This record gives sequence, structure tokens and C-alpha cells, in this order.
Amino acid sequence: MKDQFSYQLKKDGGLYANSVEAIPRVEFEALLDGIETRLREMGRAIFSGEAKVDPYRKGAETPCEFCDYASVCRIDPWTHRYRVLRAAKGNAA
Repeated sequence: MKDQFSYQLKKDGGLYANSVEAIPRVEFEALLDGIETRLREMGRAIFSGEAKVDPYRKGAETPCEFCDYASVCRIDPWTHRYRVLRAAKGNAA
């Protein structure tokens, strides 16, 4: 199929090995369930009053480099202890 995503289905409904943009239905449903769980957790935290500024660092990159509010921000990029983001186990990023 050549729509929004690049993938091909076999006659049995499975994915061809070169269909790297698609994931099997079970994995996709698990991904959606995980996202819903995380959104609920975030909503509960915000509703309970947790609304702190807590930027990340991934390698040498921080969001502060791209932020339009750097001139009024109270975070000092030289001394702030950023949350370090790492790839999840099993992911190659």
C-alpha cells in the first residue's frame, strides 16, 4: 500500500519484512495502551499540583537550545541538573 505509511501486507495479512514503518497489531495496541496509561499518570500528577519545569538532556542536546523563553527562564543551563533521557531497552536510538 502507498498511502500515508509505506508497508505491504502478505495474503495472510502479515507484514513483509521490508515493511519497517508498520508494527504488528498486537504491538500497536500495546503501544496505545502504554500511551493511555502514561497520559493518565501525567494528568493525575498535574491535577495533584505537580507542574515543575524539568528539562531533559539527551546526549549533548537540551530543549533550552531551542526555547523561545530563555531570556526569562530561571533555569541556569550551566548549573541545572537535567533529566537524562536514554533509549529504552531494545530500542536503537
